[in-house]
Amino acid sequence: TNDGDKDVRAASRPATSEIKLEAEKADYKEGPKGTGRKPSSLSLAHLLCERACRNFSIASDLNWFLKVESEGDARDHYTAILVAFTKELRSSKEGREWEEALRFQEALLQDLANLQRQAKSSGGRTDNWITTLRNLMQEPDGAYAHLNAFQTPVRCPLRPSDKLMGIIPSKTTMFKSAMAPLLVTFKTQNNGSKRWIFKSGDDLRQDQLVMCLIELMDGLFKMLNLDLKLTPYRILATSTSQGLVEFVEGSTTLSKIRQETIIDAKIGTE
Repeated sequence: TNDGDKDVRAASRPATSEIKLEAEKADYKEGPKGTGRKPSSLSLAHLLCERACRNFSIASDLNWFLKVESEGDARDHYTAILVAFTKELRSSKEGREWEEALRFQEALLQDLANLQRQAKSSGGRTDNWITTLRNLMQEPDGAYAHLNAFQTPVRCPLRPSDKLMGIIPSKTTMFKSAMAPLLVTFKTQNNGSKRWIFKSGDDLRQDQLVMCLIELMDGLFKMLNLDLKLTPYRILATSTSQGLVEFVEGSTTLSKIRQETIIDAKIGTE
């Protein structure tokens, strides 16, 4: 069911973190010669892979979780699961289409990383970086002009139900901070738009885990008719140093709150 899939999505990040705690000999068995090791039918990894092969949103989440953890201390463990998951996807026509959709996600994230790096390397202040960023996407001669309109819609990594059609350069900018994250405005289906933050230089895994737990607990409370009116925003680590964060419209940054507090305090003492 949709509700069941939503619960699985919320629980899949914490569950993926628990995989490393399973005893390796109990979790894996030798596959046919040359195919390496794969999750056993009783392992948590197998259960996650099996559910992911039935729902693209879960498949997208699991793919990114495994890719990120494959960069960590338990890389061999998670790489084996990722390989097994990919092979399972390739076993069906729909799964092969999903795998292609995942590669489109990866290509988009790589383009965003390159854009951010090239903009920052242009030197000067943030305003100059923003100008460079938009020029790189300027049609028809910008190196990343292809991002204005994707040849194939990209399933959003944060919310795979959303199809991204391209980027709006004039509404894409960079924050004035040390890491200079990108605020990217995407065109979506039905002439809509979504804004996401692309961060590079931060490990977002702990932030993501906390938000997943809050979302999971919110769902459990609602099953008991207890609505805390929470609206958890999405966070997705796409590597150990990069990731996406849902932009909360109408929000106020901590730096602005501090600045206003200081101004109010000064006025109060005059």
